[in-house]
Amino acid sequence: ILKPLVSKNLKRIHSRTNIDSIIGRKGILIKPISSLEPGEVKIDGVIWTAIKRESDKEMGSGDVVEVISVLGNKLLVKKTSI
Repeated sequence: ILKPLVSKNLKRIHSRTNIDSIIGRKGILIKPISSLEPGEVKIDGVIWTAIKRESDKEMGSGDVVEVISVLGNKLLVKKTSI
């Protein structure tokens, strides 16, 4: 009798786990990103390979970036402010 009620309420609970939780987070570039070369971004002490959108300009070391999405093992980032 309770199974439909419990199942319905459990479907509403959705939390991001693993790699999905990094989307929207901000980090600092430690290696510049250019059109031809991916860079590196440090988020919570972990270094990730990062790429930029084609429409964005090159980004230099020390820039603050925000994670837009995850593409394979790389993070797609955009330049942002603190």
